[in-house]
This record gives sequence, structure tokens and C-alpha cells, in this order.
Amino acid sequence: MASTMSTVSIQDLVQFAAELATEAGGVALAQFGSSPAQRKTDGSEVTSADLAIQELLARRIVGRYRDHAIIGEEVVVDSLAADPARARYCWVIDPLDGTRNYVRRFPVVATSIAVMDEGRPVAGIIRWHHAGQVFAATADGPTTLDGVAVQASRRPLDGNLLVGAQLGASHGTQNVVSPWLERWALRNVGATAIHLALVASGGLDAAFAKDCRVWDFAAGALMIERAGGMCTGLGGEPLFPVDPATCAETNYPFIAGGPKAHQALLEDIRARRA
Repeated sequence: MASTMSTVSIQDLVQFAAELATEAGGVALAQFGSSPAQRKTDGSEVTSADLAIQELLARRIVGRYRDHAIIGEEVVVDSLAADPARARYCWVIDPLDGTRNYVRRFPVVATSIAVMDEGRPVAGIIRWHHAGQVFAATADGPTTLDGVAVQASRRPLDGNLLVGAQLGASHGTQNVVSPWLERWALRNVGATAIHLALVASGGLDAAFAKDCRVWDFAAGALMIERAGGMCTGLGGEPLFPVDPATCAETNYPFIAGGPKAHQALLEDIRARRA
């Protein structure tokens, strides 16, 4: 059971997260093109920049919020952080979303930071480093892009619909997205957090991913919700709350979009499952 530690200001959380994302961007850009990559046990790549950013952010969070927990894609979280099974607040970090892009000098990488209160995100920051764009949201406010409020798309369902789709043989998404190629325009920038941030700000009408962890979508899902869109499981079920004690090992396929686009993708998947 989560502890009953005193409530903190959501605005303080999101402002601190924005500071951390800026620091992460400094590391990411400084090492771009020179950070050596290794293979993790699951076959994915990790660079020294991934590890340096997560260690930096973890130490900064522990230094300010000693009773908060931390969940990150990499395993170098500070041992002084609170236990996710007991802490009320849990920081969820993807230090460098788009590592494959980063290794190949494709300038689409981001740092995603969310803060969950008893398993639900209440503050989120996604910083697209090469674009210098900062997407932000809180549970009691709008979603913003560089400080300006944005909304998810209400575009009619026509051939101009833009869908950000996780692609690649390792993700097993081809059977889902292949029929969409004849109906809508698909995009894949290789960074799930950026797909979600673009859905929240209207740059994409929808997004889909089949292979996804909590650090990939916690901040972006909050942004989409606060921008008037939806982010759910493939059956339309809510993604939150999650169990902080087990969510790091759980896969969360999702559909995200403005109301019309989300419903269209959801109905398409349901029809093919029937």
C-alpha cells in the first residue's frame, strides 16, 4: 500500500521535471554522435548517454524528494530512492527515447519524465532535444508546447489522417497497421514519446504502439488527456492506475488520438478481433 506522505505541489513537480529535461538535453546533445552503444539483454541498444542521463536525473530527484520512488528504463536508479511499492509519488523516466535514432545520428530523440501519484500521472514533461520543444501537462491544467496551450486534433476521418505507428519486425505490428496504409497516412519517427506529444499538440491525429513500457507513455498519455484526446489499451480500457511495484515489467499496448481518430482506430482493431 502506498504511503500517506504529504501532498506536494503539482506545479513544483512539473517545473522541476522541466529543469531536469533541460539538463538531460544538454547531456544528449553534447554526446550526440559520439556516445558508444551496447546491447542489453533484451537486444535493444543503450548508450553511455542513456545511462548518464538517468543517473543524473535520479540523483537530482532523490536530492529533492527523498520519499519519492523512481522507475526508469535503465537500471541505474539511485539506491536511496523510495520503494515504488510504498511511495505515494513515483517518477517515471525514459532518459533517451529514440536510442536507435541517437546511435545513427537521426535527430529525433527525447527525454520523457512523468510523476505518478498512487499510480496515476499528475505531471509530465517531454523534451524533443534537437527541436528544442518542451511539451508539458499537469492533471489540473492544460497541455502546453513551449508554454502555449495546445489541443488534440478533431480532424475528420479522411485520407489525410496522420497516424504515428510503431513499426518494425521486432514489435510485431505489421498485421495491425497494414490495412491502415490504404486508408490513412502513417508516420514513424522512432520515438514513442514524441508520437504521443505530437498527438497531444495536433501534429499527429493518432498513435499506436504494441510494444510499450510505462516510461514510454506515462507523460504522453497525460498530455493527450489534458489536450482533449484519449489514450487507452487496445480494447478501450484505461491504462491507469498502474501498480508502481510491477509496471516496469508490464507491456502496455495503446491507441491514442483525438476523439474521432481514437474511436476509428479502436473500432478497426475491435472489428478484426471479432
